Amino acid sequence: MAIFVNNLIIYTGTDFNQTFTLQNNNNLSPLDLTDYTACAEIKTHEGSLTRTPFTISFPNRLTGTITISLPSATTSSMKPGNYVYDLFVKSSNDSIKVVEGKVFVKQAVTRI
Repeated sequence: MAIFVNNLIIYTGTDFNQTFTLQNNNNLSPLDLTDYTACAEIKTHEGSLTRTPFTISFPNRLTGTITISLPSATTSSMKPGNYVYDLFVKSSNDSIKVVEGKVFVKQAVTRI
């Protein structure tokens, strides 16, 4: 499966959500995520031991839909800057990196 590159922008002190729809490489049909688990993390660089895990949900496993999110309580403690992240899905047979990219954490200007 090809790795999709998608850069993210996260504003401090806000809730963050990003939804992806995964497809099979063979025929571009939706990837059935019925028996999959997933994990995704943000790090300052690939070798960093410090990480911020995303919360993962599956809005529709049959259509390959997966959402990564962070609550405002987590983004409030993040320092503005450039980070990296990736998203893995895992079945009983294999573990696949499906998305990776940069994360740009920005200070929110307006406070509610």
